[in-house]
Amino acid sequence: MSIVAIGVSSVFRRAIQIWERVEMEMKLQQEARAVLNLMGKEFLNAASIPGVKWSNSDGEITFATVRNDSIMKITYEFQSSAISRREIPLSPERIPNETSSTMTSFPAQLQWQYAYISNTPDVPIRWESEWKNPTVLPSGIRIQLTLQDPDGVPHSFSRTLFSPVQDLPLWLN
Repeated sequence: MSIVAIGVSSVFRRAIQIWERVEMEMKLQQEARAVLNLMGKEFLNAASIPGVKWSNSDGEITFATVRNDSIMKITYEFQSSAISRREIPLSPERIPNETSSTMTSFPAQLQWQYAYISNTPDVPIRWESEWKNPTVLPSGIRIQLTLQDPDGVPHSFSRTLFSPVQDLPLWLN
């Protein structure tokens, strides 16, 4: 009887470990999806606004985006293994109140790459880690988000987006 009990308890213990691992992976995927969806939506609504340049530096990216009927200055910042998001309303009818939030509950890393359209048949898009023209919006971005689970195992997620407005010359040629 004790041999059967030991066998059953080890099966239950293994089943619980698998369930906890799957639950953790689902939490990581949900958090990554929420972060990438928000960043993607804000990029697709990015606008070239006087006074707000598309800027990226080590661990930070800033740009203007349009949400509903408001213009917002958005900054994503990576520091101390956390991703934070700041927004400042730029519309004249709104009080310029800065809000800030932490985007991830897991330790994270964030990388951006920018699409340079070359319109050559052999290499139509070149990806670079820096956007060198702050007065023009990038044609595309690739966001690489890496979240670490409690065991320190990294899980990578990415999203590639192309601006519908910026890509018109590429699709018309």
